[in-house]
Amino acid sequence: TTGHSTAEVRGRPLWEVLVRDVDDVRPALLLRERFCSGEAFRIEFKARRGAVCLAPAEAYWVEVDADLVADETSGRLQYVCLCRDITERRQQQHGLDEGREILAALTDNLPISLVALDARDLQVISLNRHAELEFGAADEAVAGRALTQALGPGLAELISPQVRQALGRRMPVEHEFVWESADGQRVVAARHVAVGGGGAAGPSGGAGAGAGAGAPRIVISQLRDVTQMRRAEQTLRESEQRYRELVESIDEGVFVIDPADGCYHYLSPRVHDMLGIDGFADELPPGPQLPHVLAEDQALLAAQGLRERRGESSDVMLRIRHPLHGLRW
Repeated sequence: TTGHSTAEVRGRPLWEVLVRDVDDVRPALLLRERFCSGEAFRIEFKARRGAVCLAPAEAYWVEVDADLVADETSGRLQYVCLCRDITERRQQQHGLDEGREILAALTDNLPISLVALDARDLQVISLNRHAELEFGAADEAVAGRALTQALGPGLAELISPQVRQALGRRMPVEHEFVWESADGQRVVAARHVAVGGGGAAGPSGGAGAGAGAGAPRIVISQLRDVTQMRRAEQTLRESEQRYRELVESIDEGVFVIDPADGCYHYLSPRVHDMLGIDGFADELPPGPQLPHVLAEDQALLAAQGLRERRGESSDVMLRIRHPLHGLRW
């Protein structure tokens, strides 16, 4: 493990052998201090291998497990040390630590609030940075507290039933609600996920089911403020309704078409009467192929479609043979 021969290390202090040629001398000093304490100990530090190995002078992590044993002959206490190469374990731990740091940085910078709850009693385990700003509570201050104390009774009452539902169903539960915050009325989209455990939920299907085997350990609640989005959607719907009312009040036919694929997005009821058709979707084909256009005007219609596909404005007069009213312009 160490790469040092017996002849090389016999009679020398262990801290001189293991930490030789290492830039940081603190492990050697700490190891010497532990030996001088006269107590059993376990310590991990970075050392450098000796010459009697496949990778001489290689830096590695070693664990020294030292125990005090009485010598049968003299009765004196002596240290018996077990040295283990823990390089692979430390590398794995380093990878896990890096992964945790990346995950922590990711969750702290997400533009949504994340709240981790203990499945047994719905006490808050932690909040991400966005949740701290959103609800005005520091992570250290709310950890271990009830949901009502951490987020306030109003918000807790709005999400507690769905949190318990997520615990009972073992499936994500999503809902939206209106929250009367200090800054006014806000619309919040919430998603609750029970994490941990693989068995069935307890009989209550609620927070108390966490004591059984296979029960969820935590619940992750994702809370996202969608107030602006819902307001924009409402404004768009109102704008579309006003446009529709305006178009349908005039004595002209209006339709909206995508020149790229010829799909019709809107047409006013007046179009049916003007073109002599009963159902727009059934009788009016996609593209600039209006029904009943005279053969002599088909070239004008095709030229108009070409200009529209190029994004150019077009104005053309066509003649159609109306089924009821004959020739129309």
